[in-house]
Amino acid sequence: MSVVYSIIFIYFLSAFGETIAWICVVILQLAFIALAGLGFYGWDQSKKAGEQLEDSYPEGIPDEVIEKNTKETNMALGLMILGGVLASTFFCAVCCGYSSLKTAIDCIDAAADFLKKTKRIIAVPFLFFILQIIAISIWLPSMAYVVSMNHVSPSENIPQMKEIEWKPEVKIMALYMFFGILWVCAFFEYCSTFVVMVSASTYYWSSNSFAEGDADVGLGFKYCFVHFGSLAIGSFIIALIRFIRITFMFAAQQAEK
Repeated sequence: MSVVYSIIFIYFLSAFGETIAWICVVILQLAFIALAGLGFYGWDQSKKAGEQLEDSYPEGIPDEVIEKNTKETNMALGLMILGGVLASTFFCAVCCGYSSLKTAIDCIDAAADFLKKTKRIIAVPFLFFILQIIAISIWLPSMAYVVSMNHVSPSENIPQMKEIEWKPEVKIMALYMFFGILWVCAFFEYCSTFVVMVSASTYYWSSNSFAEGDADVGLGFKYCFVHFGSLAIGSFIIALIRFIRITFMFAAQQAEK
């Protein structure tokens, strides 16, 4: 059902994406104006309430009542000023950056059109996710074999648990295995991204103001194998960064203990 809902959303965004974006801009502008109006209304009512305090307290207005009324008046005044500043700033930003805003909204609309025309692109990350699952399924028993090369003995406290005495060479092998699965997963992840990028590029370059183009997902897979080495090197760098990050997180946890 999530796939069905996503496709419905894609069609909806493709048909009304630009309209919805401009409606959101107008609603945001009106919200800032309403905030300023609400602050003005509160400030006006608070001032009128302060003028009527003398009638309510003919023997003298208590200090706490005056302080409360002053606080409410200042808060309403601050809200009015804040709303006015936000409304003015947002309006100026829309006017000055109208061209950039229109381009950004057109990009959203074009992205929705691309997904509507190329619904098969949804299968690309799913395919590489399945490949990741297969790789991890193979890696887990392999890692278990490496760990079993250590001295494993029953735990003194809990017999069902095991205590592992890591050998230095086996620990290096385990780290190598761990880095390897990070590299493989990063490779599949960025192969998926690369295929989507190629598909989007072919759609862009085959489109013009007269007709909508077509995305070549198959070309993305072809280029994925052609640029196999570049993707492997890039995913190696990503895996190395993730390995360093995980290592430092583990070291920090051990330091806390």
